[in-house]
Amino acid sequence: MIMVEPSSSSSSSSSFTWNWIYDVFLSFRGEDTRNGFTSNLYHALDQKGIHTFIDDEELQKGEEITPALVKAIQESRIAIVVFSKNYASSAFCLDELAKILELLKLEGRLVWPIFYDVDPSDVRHQKGSYAGALAKHEERFQNDDNGKVQKWRNALREAANLSGSHFKPGSLMKIDKNNNCVRMHDLIQDMGREIVRRESTSKPGKRSRLWNDEDIVHVLENDMGSDRVEVIILHSSKRRVNWNGKAFKKMRNLKVLIFWDVHFSVGPDHLPNSLRVLEWDGYPSPSLPSDFHPTKLFMLNLCNSSLKLDNPLQISFKMLATAMHKWVHS
Repeated sequence: MIMVEPSSSSSSSSSFTWNWIYDVFLSFRGEDTRNGFTSNLYHALDQKGIHTFIDDEELQKGEEITPALVKAIQESRIAIVVFSKNYASSAFCLDELAKILELLKLEGRLVWPIFYDVDPSDVRHQKGSYAGALAKHEERFQNDDNGKVQKWRNALREAANLSGSHFKPGSLMKIDKNNNCVRMHDLIQDMGREIVRRESTSKPGKRSRLWNDEDIVHVLENDMGSDRVEVIILHSSKRRVNWNGKAFKKMRNLKVLIFWDVHFSVGPDHLPNSLRVLEWDGYPSPSLPSDFHPTKLFMLNLCNSSLKLDNPLQISFKMLATAMHKWVHS
C-alpha cells in the first residue's frame, strides 16, 4: 500500500474536495486477469460492501483512456493496480497507470499495488516480460516528442518503489495463482480498514468503525465519540480503560459494541438505544443504565459481569425478548 502525498504545487483548495462515488478503482490487464483473479477480487469487495469501479471491455478499446475512466479515477478513494505478466504490453494500461498516479497525487489518495504472478522487481526495474514490452513500445513510439514511453517507465518505477518502501504486512500483495483465497482475504480486510481509517485520519471518534485498541481507548477515555460511530470491537488482553463512563452519550448510532478481556474503571452511565449487538465480557456495573431501552437489540452477552438480578436486568431481558420476536417475525 502506498500513500501518494499531495503535490506541493497543488492548491489547498483542490485537495480532498472530490465527492467519492467509488471506494476502489481497479486497474488491470483484461486478458490476463479479467475472468479470473480480478473478477474474484471485484465480487469479494462487492460482498464486503466496498463499492468498486471495474471497467467493461468496451472502455478498454483504443489506445488512450476515455474521459469516463478519468472521471472514475477522480471519484475513487483508492486505486488498486493489478500488475500481471502482460500488464506493460498494453499502452492503455500504462496510460491508465500514469493517469492514476497523476490524479491521485494531486488529491493525496491511496494506490494499492497487487503483483499477480509477477515479481515486483520486474515492475520496478522493467525486467522479464516488462523489459520486452517496453522495448516494443520504445520502437513503436520512437518519434513521439512527448516522451510517452519514458512517462510510462517512470510510472511503473514510482508505483513499485513507493509500495516497496511503505508497505505493511499483508498490504504489499504478491499473489500466487495457487494461493489466491488467503491473500485476497488479507487484502480485503486491510483495504476495508484503510477506507474506514481515511473517513477521519486524525479523529478516530468520527469513523464509522473502531477496532484498533489505541483508537478505542483514546476515544473512550477522552470522550471523543460521535454519532458517526456504528461499530466498536475491542479484544485486548488485560487492557484497562480509565474513563468517566460518559463516552457513549454521543454515539447515538452505535449498533455493535463488543468488549472482551478489557477492564474498565467504572461502568457506563449511558448505553445507546440503537444497539443491535451488546457483548461485554466482565461488564463492570451492577446494573444497566436506567435510560437503556434497546428495542432493536437481538444479541446480548454479559458473561462474567457484575450485574445483579434486579429489575433493570429483568426489564432488559423483557425488551430483548420483544426485540427477538420482532426480528424473527419481520
